[in-house]
Amino acid sequence: MKQSRPRIKRIHLGRRVWSICFVLGMMIFLPMSAISSPFDGFWSKTKRNHTDCNYSAEADITFVTDADGVTRAESADVLGTTKGKVTGNTYVFDYGIKNGVPSGKATFSMSKDCRSFSGTFSDVNGHKGNWSGKRNSPFDGFWSKTKRNHTDCNYSAEADITFVTDADGVTRAEAADVLGITKGKVTGNTYVFDYGIKNGVPSGKGIFTIGDDCGSFTGTFSDVNGHKGIWSGRR
Repeated sequence: MKQSRPRIKRIHLGRRVWSICFVLGMMIFLPMSAISSPFDGFWSKTKRNHTDCNYSAEADITFVTDADGVTRAESADVLGTTKGKVTGNTYVFDYGIKNGVPSGKATFSMSKDCRSFSGTFSDVNGHKGNWSGKRNSPFDGFWSKTKRNHTDCNYSAEADITFVTDADGVTRAEAADVLGITKGKVTGNTYVFDYGIKNGVPSGKGIFTIGDDCGSFTGTFSDVNGHKGIWSGRR
């Protein structure tokens, strides 16, 4: 007798074209838990002028805020070890800390254009004066968990971004794989840039604008594949 083969139920998936939105949706983003402030980032040639004597000097400072919300000044030997908090657009901190004891205190306030600060300092030896600084771009520094929402499909995601402006005034986004290679310029409080650059050719364009609090931005993005949406961030 001819044996009949058991019927096997086959599921035919067929060919499907996976959209970039679905592929991105399968990606897992692990944003950093850091907290940051409007001061965070690099400040070139900050200036201090003593009022107790005829002396002035310049120093580069990089401000970094940790996960506990404590802001410190790095690469600034003149300040020594620092520790402070930012409330709104004002940074109050101790400096010259040794064995937990500070030798001075300072207060810096951010300007409305988010590019400069001014403030005062004083120490236990009677030295005091004014301190000011200016940075290359109001975007420079670390931005935690920036959010993009696609309007071309049902997809949203988060990513940490660090913006850096070089000596030529070109601003780039670092540590942001989702953007790839970027290049752009900041005019006022608005950053217009290309992203996904390969062999000199960009795949998309973005426009970000800093908020009045100097600690947030909002903007839009779009690429050659029709993907577009809204992007926002907070330091």
